[in-house]
Amino acid sequence: MRTKRLFDTDGHVFSFDSVVTQCDALKNGFALALKETAFFSGGGGQRADEGTLDSEPVLEMFEKDGIIFHVVSRSYEIGCAVHGEVDRAVRFRRMQQHSGEHLLSGIAHTEYGCENVGFHMGEDYVTVDFNHPLSAEELSSLERKANEAVYKNVSIRCELPSEQELDELDYRSKLDLTENVRIVTIEGYDVCACCAPHVRRTGEIGLIKILSAMNYKGGVRLTVKSGADAWADYALKCEQTNKLIGMLCAKEEKIVETVQNQADELVRLRQELVRLERSQLLTQIETMQPTEANSVLFCGDVSADSLRFAVNEGTKKTKGIFAAFSENESGFRYCMGSASVNLSDYAKKFHAEFGGRGGGKPNMIQGSVSAEKDRLQYYIAENGG
Repeated sequence: MRTKRLFDTDGHVFSFDSVVTQCDALKNGFALALKETAFFSGGGGQRADEGTLDSEPVLEMFEKDGIIFHVVSRSYEIGCAVHGEVDRAVRFRRMQQHSGEHLLSGIAHTEYGCENVGFHMGEDYVTVDFNHPLSAEELSSLERKANEAVYKNVSIRCELPSEQELDELDYRSKLDLTENVRIVTIEGYDVCACCAPHVRRTGEIGLIKILSAMNYKGGVRLTVKSGADAWADYALKCEQTNKLIGMLCAKEEKIVETVQNQADELVRLRQELVRLERSQLLTQIETMQPTEANSVLFCGDVSADSLRFAVNEGTKKTKGIFAAFSENESGFRYCMGSASVNLSDYAKKFHAEFGGRGGGKPNMIQGSVSAEKDRLQYYIAENGG
């Protein structure tokens, strides 16, 4: 017998009394079926409710052939009375998220012809996939209209219409449903087939905020927070913003400008550092005598770009291999160049000798090694490739 779902018409049923109709032993406990339940077993991108039966935690839930099973740690007699408590805070947060998604999807469908082709509810957010892109202006308008619907506090009805009533309804659905179709109606905004609990009125949803939008399978994927999760996200960002205001000694409305100025200055300083590094390296290389043999240069801690610059300049001074090493906390980064030696082959022997890592092309390789400076210098000098 199909389990009676108390949440079908009212998502605010958190406490209930019922009777055990089935108890099956599992590897991890016992699967209880009840005559009626307020527990949502999950589905359509939303996880199952959390809570207790007779003060014992419900470990997991699943549905089979219309029967909802509650997995618990102990056995129950058939016909035994049980008392259930759904975790109110978790249920309500998820209802806020899900009802907020319905509002966005309904408005996107009406205003822009979008079809909701994917939905997932995470721990404190939802993702919504629409089948075609939305511009930044359209996303801003969508978010504004969804929040306006929240302010209007319109009713949200969850109903199980008859087949005849269902035939006469124009509703959204990802699947071609034929029986036990539950319709969630947000008055004036959306009519959609859905199996999950929802709030009673849009005012309960609270703030709806689109956090991000990314291109996805020819459409767009939105990451959204609603209700308590949206408020928590806003509170966190306010805290972070206030810290930035203090760190940067900037007014709130000037934060972006101040950070951009800092970023521009950082780019300028990095460019100046590279210029100074290269000037110093060039001075070192100019003091080296041209040679037919290999040459080694230890550069201190310089950038990878400067290391390659040193090799490009150094190979002009040697017919063999020019190796440049930059020392850091874990050992040395290196770059080697040569116009006469196949460095792809040379790298294998070099790495085998020192336990190094890296790669590149026949005329230039780069990577890292951990070895003593004298050993590296001796090896390069004595092994010409």
